[in-house]
Amino acid sequence: MPAAYGQGTQYTHITTATTTTIAASVGPNTNFGGTLVSVTVNTTSPGGTITIYDSATASGAVIAIITVVTATDPISLPYNIQCKNGLTIVTSATTDVTIGWF
Repeated sequence: MPAAYGQGTQYTHITTATTTTIAASVGPNTNFGGTLVSVTVNTTSPGGTITIYDSATASGAVIAIITVVTATDPISLPYNIQCKNGLTIVTSATTDVTIGWF
């Protein structure tokens, strides 16, 4: 397991087409917006996308755009990326996704 799992990883579970802000810039110099540990796609509608932003809003620097071509078995994607500006997830279809973060 990545070291991040031993450092108090939290999770956010998303089940609809929505915009979810997980973290905004925090800390004494507001230059730390959390760490994206993993994205687990549990189920999703074919053609749905999951867009991940290094931002407290659904704009700015894109970390990844995950497109699901067909329905799949659950898959977990490790990232372990430190965000500077926040962490926002946008799902475009009925999606069951779990975001690991701290």
